[in-house]
Amino acid sequence: MTAVAEASGVALHTGVAAHVRLRAARPGSGILFVRTDLPGSPSIPASITHVIPERRSTALSDPATGATIRTVEHFLATCFVLGVQDCILEVDGPELPAGDGAALYWVDLVRQAGLDVPACRYDAPKLPQPVVIEDEEGDVATFIAAFPADEFSAYYVFVPPYPGQAVQVAAYVDGSSTDAADFFVRNLAPARTPAFLEEIATLREAGLGLGVSEEQTCLLSAAGPVGKWRFPDEPARHKLVDLLGDLFLAGRFRARLVAVRTGHRHNALLARRVWEMLGGR
Repeated sequence: MTAVAEASGVALHTGVAAHVRLRAARPGSGILFVRTDLPGSPSIPASITHVIPERRSTALSDPATGATIRTVEHFLATCFVLGVQDCILEVDGPELPAGDGAALYWVDLVRQAGLDVPACRYDAPKLPQPVVIEDEEGDVATFIAAFPADEFSAYYVFVPPYPGQAVQVAAYVDGSSTDAADFFVRNLAPARTPAFLEEIATLREAGLGLGVSEEQTCLLSAAGPVGKWRFPDEPARHKLVDLLGDLFLAGRFRARLVAVRTGHRHNALLARRVWEMLGGR
């Protein structure tokens, strides 16, 4: 009998309470989000072709029904690393719950549902040529690139917006055993969403971060870390989790990724280019 895992929580940005149910789907179904609160319970595929613009999170929409789901990146990063291929995540609201602000919330749910198969490797296609995206907004430059490689790896460079604070680098290498999954669970999944103390009020005025608490975030200010961080480089580790989740929307592939100062928009641009280069599979 298929296991079903359930959890509840408050969404990070909308502040709306949500309940989720996770279960396996038939082979070949992929990852589907089902909005049980909408008429007909429409489903939304986890695909780069369904990404819609959204600030500070990754959102998906089904154009046929208009159904949307927001803040999917932490769940998708967990699915990528733990080997989840086909599953249905039912949710009764417009945004997934944030848990403690980290992907570890989803690790627990995936394992309760018995969907993790980290020892199972995939015959993922190798990126045939490099993809590079550079962007500059004001005085902030971003860079994200994917290079052909025999295995998947990703490196995220977090540059604090405050002068004098150290640059942080986080890395993930998708090895050939459960080591990669264990590394993710211990060293990346517990990292919480980073936030800058000076911008919290402005974000909330814009309708963002309405469900966040200090315990769910890794706060940073001009004076340095605020409160107790779980890791000295927690912001970089969480931004790497975001990157893994966003890239998984393009499917599994082999490449070496390097990202500097990127957000969800840049990650999605690269994922789309990769998806197109690999034939839009």
